[in-house]
Amino acid sequence: MSVDVIARITQMRSMGDLIKLESNIDRLEKRTPEISKALESQYAELGKEYILKKIDLDLTNLSPAEDKVLYVLSRYAGIQRKNGKSISYALRGLDNNGFLDAAEKAVIRSKPTKGFEVLASEDLSELSYERIIVDHPEEFSDRALWYAQRTLGIGTPTDTPPVNRGTITQIRTEEIIDWLSKRARENKGLLSGYSNEDVAKVVGLEDMARNGRVLGNIQSRIDLACGQCGLPPLGLCVTERFSNSWQNKFDWDYPLDQMMLSSKSRVWSDEDFDRVRLATRKLSGSAAKCWREWEGDTGNSSKNWANALKSTKSPSLPRSASLTQI
Repeated sequence: MSVDVIARITQMRSMGDLIKLESNIDRLEKRTPEISKALESQYAELGKEYILKKIDLDLTNLSPAEDKVLYVLSRYAGIQRKNGKSISYALRGLDNNGFLDAAEKAVIRSKPTKGFEVLASEDLSELSYERIIVDHPEEFSDRALWYAQRTLGIGTPTDTPPVNRGTITQIRTEEIIDWLSKRARENKGLLSGYSNEDVAKVVGLEDMARNGRVLGNIQSRIDLACGQCGLPPLGLCVTERFSNSWQNKFDWDYPLDQMMLSSKSRVWSDEDFDRVRLATRKLSGSAAKCWREWEGDTGNSSKNWANALKSTKSPSLPRSASLTQI
């Protein structure tokens, strides 16, 4: 009997039908631990479907923490929608900031979030953002970890939280910009001869299969800041760009040969990096959301910027950086 009920649960495609089925199960006193687990799983699945209808999310190669953030929010969405309540605030946080920054911004506050309280009331505090941060400290800032530990009742290393350096995305962004600035100074202002893997190591993202998405988001934010400053994209100084980068929804393509030459031929100054650094501080954590806002419906801002880029001179590019690789 339980097998048949579980099969029916997994076939439910609407929240209303699932709620009715759960009510009938309880009315007939048919609930078992296995059925409860199946119900929880299906509520989470429908919650995830709801989230993906509301937000355009890239779910390829999620890091362990990102995957858990999605699952927690899916469970939260299932619980709230079952109770007829909204999750609009949580959805805005995810859309604006991406997985990791959404979790950070949610936990860094004087008192626990509504989401934490809802999950705790369902005996699911182990699925909270706070728990994810404690379990995966390498993916978050020290400040977020301090607040997560405090909320969970875990001892904190200090009485006061670490200084606010921004979210983990902005911290990594500035570490990469600082590294690029130092590299340019050591090479008469030119940037070339390094890979995305080299950049990833600067911020401790050693496993590109697991963290390539995270780095791609950071680099995309930096490139957008370059565009807003009228500078060539720093992301095209690498030996080989990300294969899925520089795509758009418009009826034109980026002039990548011209853009790469402009990036690699520029004599980058400390002032350039300062401008880019300040521009990134005005961006939210989700590069995709930032680009959508900058481009609008036409993409003219990015098109005009890319087409205006010029090569300042024709440097002898390393063999590994040949145009055949872009």
